[in-house]
Amino acid sequence: DVWMTVTKLVDEAGKPIGLASTERDITERKRKEQAVGKSEERYRALFNTLIDGFCILEVLLDPEGRPADYRFLEVNAEFEAQTGLRNAQGKRMRELAPEHEEYWFEIYGKVALTGEPARFVHEATALNRWYDVSAYRVGEQDSRQVAILFNDITERKRAEENIRRMATVVRDSNDAITIQDFEGRITAWNRGAELMYGYSE
Repeated sequence: DVWMTVTKLVDEAGKPIGLASTERDITERKRKEQAVGKSEERYRALFNTLIDGFCILEVLLDPEGRPADYRFLEVNAEFEAQTGLRNAQGKRMRELAPEHEEYWFEIYGKVALTGEPARFVHEATALNRWYDVSAYRVGEQDSRQVAILFNDITERKRAEENIRRMATVVRDSNDAITIQDFEGRITAWNRGAELMYGYSE
């Protein structure tokens, strides 16, 4: 690949007498541009086909330098499905969900300012959902950008809560409830069984 500049040469009367050209070998630059283009294509393909929610946000600080809000810079297609937030790109979280809990701003602010990644599970009551989240700083500290990979685990959390409730009902029931394995060994024994048979678990 060559970058060429061609200039018309004229005599003193302004009559064209020839051409002058300069050539520069830009093969290496073209290779780098193509490599960057392929890398960008791969990133975009991954970004748009992830089954996880993904976004890049910019943490916004208050005048004292504390995390006060964040703005969505990029969101993937799954983002909307997992958050219920529509047309979020370019908008601030407090604009979309004014009642969003403070700990979200604090966690993302810490990631942006320290560069330490975070993995956590939290409820977003304003969105009526639970999330399993991984957060990583993108770029330098001054950019205050954080990449978020997340999954809506609301159904799992509800199922766990139902299991806990059922376990409480079984544990506190006055009816004797026992569980045994195939060899006849007792693996669970509730309060009703203790009252009926006189043996503690």
